[in-house]
Amino acid sequence: AADGAVGLRLADGLRAARDAIDSGAAATVLERWVAATQR
Repeated sequence: AADGAVGLRLADGLRAARDAIDSGAAATVLERWVAATQR
């Protein structure tokens, strides 16, 4: 991924995590995001 895409992915990941906290699924979203960033 391009460096710019990593920044966007980080912002999207944080936004998704914030939304997931409200729905009680934060752990799952964070696990997916971490896995995606380690590819």
